[in-house]
Amino acid sequence: MSRGWRIARIGGVDVRVDPSWIVIALLLGAQFWYLFADPLRYPGVGTATSLGYALAATLLAFGSVLLHELAHAAVCRLRGIPVEGITLYMLGGATHARLESRGPFDEFLATAAGPATSIVLGGAFLALRAAIGPVSMPNPMLTTFAFLGAGNVFLGIFNLLPAFPMDGGRILRSIVWRTTGDIQRATLAASTLGRLVGWALVAAGLVLGLARQDLFWLWMAVIGYSVARAAGWAAVDARREQRLAGITAASVMAPPPPVVPAGLTVGEAVAGYLAGREGEAFPVMQGGRVLGFVSLGTVAGVAGDRPVPEAMAGPEASVTVAPEDTLDLVAERMAESDARLALVVDGGALVGVVYPETVAGAAGGG
Repeated sequence: MSRGWRIARIGGVDVRVDPSWIVIALLLGAQFWYLFADPLRYPGVGTATSLGYALAATLLAFGSVLLHELAHAAVCRLRGIPVEGITLYMLGGATHARLESRGPFDEFLATAAGPATSIVLGGAFLALRAAIGPVSMPNPMLTTFAFLGAGNVFLGIFNLLPAFPMDGGRILRSIVWRTTGDIQRATLAASTLGRLVGWALVAAGLVLGLARQDLFWLWMAVIGYSVARAAGWAAVDARREQRLAGITAASVMAPPPPVVPAGLTVGEAVAGYLAGREGEAFPVMQGGRVLGFVSLGTVAGVAGDRPVPEAMAGPEASVTVAPEDTLDLVAERMAESDARLALVVDGGALVGVVYPETVAGAAGGG
């Protein structure tokens, strides 16, 4: 979510544009301007007016994509699914939400909201086009409405293709997830079909694009390649999650570092734990809860008679897990808080630690 420029915050959700978005925005705007500036097609429309129509049409087109993504985000928020933000990029948009954090029904609802919104929006544009004037009327505004109508309907239907991670693939995954009760198995099934659909789009786009000399079909091939590649990465992630789900924290944890009691003074902590241990940090615990970490760096400049909690760093660098927790859960919790290690606590006692390198090695089969 850090990539790109933040352009808005809607309903508490950050909206960003990826640098690649500039490419398609310029291409689409240029195409509209070339169309609207044609004096034979639109007599009486000057250069400035055609530029204005082109800008408006481009903004409406991307506004439609944004509404599609906002529909995903709105349903996610209603169902209690965390939403990190929305990004608009060259091939469309993406809503960054933890759909896996809830059940398959919630994923189904949140995913289906996007295509449904696009189809309804497309129908509204087509109805508006029909209500304003006859098909033969040469007006850039009517052409824009017709384009947005057909484009949104196409976008909604196209997104329903069963190609993970497109909306249709996520809907398929939610159904398989509901049927099998296994999200990793469902992801593998949906991503496998996603790769097949993606490469089929590549083949069809290349053949039709070259045969008809139409850039639309070549663009379809680019989208297909992106879908196939994303589905491949999703399959890799699913297999990784499967491996991690079969390994407990207790089976891979390292011995715990010494625990510094919260009741000690800084001087006592230095003398008993920190002296000669440059670069090391020790957890400060009280009642089975990690209060923070203390090191020679954190105690520098703190009077020796002050309690240790006044000289410690916060607990944000770690998460606490149980020995029986599987590594997929450990990895998820560490990623959510950007933690550098997981403390394995059993009955209030620190029994071990799990480092990111350990999780990465287990995920790779090592």
